[in-house]
Amino acid sequence: MNAGISLYPDFMDEAALDRYVREAADLGFRHVFLSLILEELHFAGAAGPDSPLFDRAMARCHAAGMTVTADINPEVMEGFGSPEAAVADLKRRGVDILRADSALDETVLAALAHAGMGIELNAADLDASTPEGRGKADGEIKRLLDSLPAEMVRACFNFYPRTGSGLSLDRVRQTTAFLHTYGIHTAAFVSSLTAPPVLHAHGRGVCTAECLRDVPPEIAAAVLRCCGIDEVLFGDLTASHAELAALAGCCRDEVLSVPVVFCRDCPEELRKQLTGVTLSNREDSPEYILRATATRGISVPPFRTGPRPRFSVTADNSRSAQYQGEIQIMLRDMPACEEASVIGFVHPDAHVLLPFLTDYRLAFRLIG
Repeated sequence: MNAGISLYPDFMDEAALDRYVREAADLGFRHVFLSLILEELHFAGAAGPDSPLFDRAMARCHAAGMTVTADINPEVMEGFGSPEAAVADLKRRGVDILRADSALDETVLAALAHAGMGIELNAADLDASTPEGRGKADGEIKRLLDSLPAEMVRACFNFYPRTGSGLSLDRVRQTTAFLHTYGIHTAAFVSSLTAPPVLHAHGRGVCTAECLRDVPPEIAAAVLRCCGIDEVLFGDLTASHAELAALAGCCRDEVLSVPVVFCRDCPEELRKQLTGVTLSNREDSPEYILRATATRGISVPPFRTGPRPRFSVTADNSRSAQYQGEIQIMLRDMPACEEASVIGFVHPDAHVLLPFLTDYRLAFRLIG
C-alpha cells in the first residue's frame, strides 16, 4: 500500500513546508497532492492556481523524489488558455498527474496524451451500486481509456473537511471494486488527529470516509486497505511525526495491527506470548466471535472467567484442554465461559476494523 501527503503552500510557511516534505520523504512517502482549485471554490485565504507558491512547493517535492498530483477542474483549466497550453504549462511547473475534480473533455484528454501526463479521475463521481450508475461509470472509464493508455489513468476519492459530509465505507468499497475491474489504482484520504483545521474552521480531519474521521490514521488506512484502496494520503495541512511514522509503518506491513487494552490481572508473560503473533480468523468461524488458533498450546491459567462483553479478547485457559491458548474476540456480548479468560479489550479506535477481520484471508496481530 502506498502513502502520500497533501500540501497547501498557500497556508504554510515555506520553511515549514520544506521540513514537512523532507520528513515525509525520509519516512517513505512518495506522493503529494496539491489543490489548485481552492480559490475558485471560495476557500478563504487560498491562493490562485498561478501562484508561484505552488511552483516552489512542487520543486521541493521533486527534489525529495516525490510525485505531484494537482487537483484541477474545467474552470481552472480554461484560465490557463487552450488545453494544449494549459497542460504544457502545468507540466513545466512540475505537475506529474492531473486530478480531474470534475470531468474533462476530449480536447484536454488529447493534450494529456500528447504530453505524456497521467490523469486521476474523481472516484467520488462514480456510483456503481445500481445498474444505471454502473452504466454511466463504465461509459466514463471507457471514454478515458479511449484517449489515454491504461497505465496513465488513476482514481482518487474526494476529501471532506466538513464533519458529517464524508462517504460511507460501502460506497468506497463498491467503487474501488468497480475501478479494479479496469485495473485502475485507487486512492483515498485519511485524517490527521493533530493538524490544525485550516480548510474548515470547525472541521475535524480531512478524510474520505466519514466513519474514519476521528480514527488514528494507521487504523483508518488498515480499514481502507480492507476496502481495496491502493494508496492513502493525509488530507490535512500537516500530520505529526508520530502520525507520519505510524501511517508509513502500516502501509509497509502486510499484517494488520489490532490495539488491545490488557486487563491488569492478565499475566505479563502471557501478554508477551500473545502479542505480535500473526493471527487470522478461522475459515469456519462462528457468527458472533473471531477465532484465531495460532496461539494454541500456550499455557493460560484460569482467571477472569466472567461475562465476555462485545469487543473483549479472551484466551482459552487450561480448562479448555486441547484448545488452550486459542484467541477469541467477541463481536457481540457473550455469556461467561469457564474455559475462557478475558485478557483485555480491543481499543475503541479499532472497533471499526473488526468486521473486516472475519475474512480468514486477512492476517492480524494484537498489539498492547
